[in-house]
Amino acid sequence: MVVGRSPTNPRSWLDSAQLWKCRMIRRNSLIFAIPTVKDPDFFALAHTKMGEGFMDNYTFLRLLNYPPVTMVTPTEIGYRCAEHVDYRTFSLLFQDKGGGLQVRYSDGSYINVPCSDDHILMITGRTLGSWTNNRYRPTYHRVPIPEDKHTRQLSRLSMAFFVHPNSDVLVKPLP
Repeated sequence: MVVGRSPTNPRSWLDSAQLWKCRMIRRNSLIFAIPTVKDPDFFALAHTKMGEGFMDNYTFLRLLNYPPVTMVTPTEIGYRCAEHVDYRTFSLLFQDKGGGLQVRYSDGSYINVPCSDDHILMITGRTLGSWTNNRYRPTYHRVPIPEDKHTRQLSRLSMAFFVHPNSDVLVKPLP
């Protein structure tokens, strides 16, 4: 899901991320307007304390650097980050042009997520799945070590904005 523009230069990500994070916190983005809930303000109200302190809301921004992989043979190909789902409401992910993220389809197969300066990826988490009775299922994803030797020798940079509900919000399936 495209939710905004990614910075064009990874070195400017930190400045862009700080500005973008402030905008997300201040606006209670329309991302929260999920049509499965009777009260259209439910999700926005459950996330009002973003940026007010870590004890009130655990939303955070994480800069990820996957260093080059130089000590691996093709038979040892593994993962920079193994398969997992995020437990938060959702995560917004910026990727560098190197890409590398894969998401799992419901049949268990994986696809490479295309990367572009024009896209920010929204990854649904367990909390959103719980609230919506899995109408919005958590996204299983991973970052494999590239099979291509040249690509393996490059760093992979990404930035994730992990969105949590307020600490005092009870997470249970909604009617």
